[in-house]
Amino acid sequence: MLGRTVDEVIGQRDVDLFSPKEAATMAAENAQVLATGETLMQEITIEFESGPRVFQTNKTPYRDEQGKVAGVIGVCRDITEVKLADEMVRRNERLSSIGTLTAGVAHSLNNALSPVVGLADVLLQDPTLPSHLRRHVDTIMRGAADAVDTVRRLQRFSSLKTEAAPPEQVDASEILRQVLEAARPAWTEADVRIDADCEEPVPVWVNPSELRQALTHLVQNAIDSMPRGGRLTASTRVGSNKVGHITVSDTGTGMTDEQQARCHIPFYTTKPDGNGLGLSVCYGIAKRYEGELQIASELHRGTMVNLVLPAEGMAETEKTGAALAQRAPEQVLRLLVVDDDPLPRRTLATLAEACGQEATTVASGDEALAVCQREQFDAVLTDVGMSSMDGWELAERLREAHPGLPIVFVTGWAADDVEERMGRGRVKPDAVIEKPVTLDKLAAALANLPARTTLNDST
Repeated sequence: MLGRTVDEVIGQRDVDLFSPKEAATMAAENAQVLATGETLMQEITIEFESGPRVFQTNKTPYRDEQGKVAGVIGVCRDITEVKLADEMVRRNERLSSIGTLTAGVAHSLNNALSPVVGLADVLLQDPTLPSHLRRHVDTIMRGAADAVDTVRRLQRFSSLKTEAAPPEQVDASEILRQVLEAARPAWTEADVRIDADCEEPVPVWVNPSELRQALTHLVQNAIDSMPRGGRLTASTRVGSNKVGHITVSDTGTGMTDEQQARCHIPFYTTKPDGNGLGLSVCYGIAKRYEGELQIASELHRGTMVNLVLPAEGMAETEKTGAALAQRAPEQVLRLLVVDDDPLPRRTLATLAEACGQEATTVASGDEALAVCQREQFDAVLTDVGMSSMDGWELAERLREAHPGLPIVFVTGWAADDVEERMGRGRVKPDAVIEKPVTLDKLAAALANLPARTTLNDST
C-alpha cells in the first residue's frame, strides 16, 4: 500500500508516512476516538504516486485495566477494487435503465415522426411541387431524419443492437456551416468570435446526421471553454490519401495531459454540468468510419480537435423515382393496414397508395380478423405495440386462419427487438419495417413479399 517494508513502517508516525493534510486528518480522528471513547468507522481516499486508493478504516478505543481509554487501535482495509466493481455495477444498471428508457422514447418518437417523414416523402415525389415548397419539405425531411438517427445512436450506445443508418458521401463544409449557423445564438451570447474557412467542398464518407452531431459537440465544447469570450476557428480541407479534415479550435481553458488522455472515455467530463458524451461520441464516429480524432490542447491556451474521415466509400445507391419503380410489385396489391394510432395508420395507407397499391385501414386486431373473414387481401401490414390485441397475437391468429397470407410488421420498436422475440418462439412475419416508414422502405418490403397462397386457407 505504502510501497515500504514492514520494518520501515513500524515505529513511524502518520506525518512520516502521509502528506501533512492527510496526517492532520488522521490525528484529528484519533483525538476524537480518545475523547469520546467511541469507535469511528469511515471510508477515506488517500493519494499515492500510483493514483488514489480508497480505504475502509475502523478506529477503536484501547482501554487499560481500569477501563480508561489509553490509546487507539486502527484497522485499515484497501477496498479500491470493491468500490470500482460497485461503480461498474451501478454504471451497468444505469446504462440498462437508459436503454429501457431510450427504447420507449424511440417507439413514441418514431410513431410521432411517421406522418412527418411519410407525408414529406410523398410530397417530394410529386413533380408538380413548386421549388420553394420543395426546399421547405426537404428541410423538414432532413430534420426528422436527424431526430430518428439521434435516437438510434442512443440505442446503440445503450447496447441496443440497432444498426447505424448507411453512410454516404456528403460535403463536410456544408454541414460545418449548418452547425455554426445553428450555434449562432450560443456563440453570440458568449461573445465568441468565429473564424470560418469552410467554403470549398470537402467530401467525406459518413452518415450526415452523425457528422452533424459530432460537429455540434465540438463547436459547443469550444464555446463552453470560453466563458469570457474568445476566438473559435473552424475549417475544412482535403488531405492526402483521400481524406477530409474538419478542424475546430478555441482559445479557451484547455486541458491537462491527464484530461487529454481520458477525454474520449464515455461519461468523463471536465465541466460541472457536462454528461461526458461529447468527445466520446466524436471518437466513436471517427473509429466507425475508419477515421481519426486528433486532439491537441494546452492548459489556459486552448484546444484543437481535428476530425479526419475518408472521402470515399462503397458506391451509394441513389434513391430515385426510377429505383423506386424497379422495386415496386408488378401487380397492384390489396393491403390491410392495422394500427390503433390514427396518424401512422392514415400515413401508411397514403404511402401504400403512393406506391400504386390499394389500402384498407382498421384500428384494431379484432377488426382486422373480422374484415379478413369477409374480404381477400394480398398482405397485412400491422403495428406491433397495439392495445387489447398486439401485432404478435394478431399475426398468430391470422396464420392459423389464413396460412398463406403474408404479414408485415410495421413497428416503432427497433427491428432487432422484433427479431429477438421471433427467436423466442414467436410467429415470424414475412417482413419488418421500422417506423417512420418511407416510400423506399415500403416499396422494397412489398417487392420482396411472397405471393399469397390459398392452400388450407379457411376463407
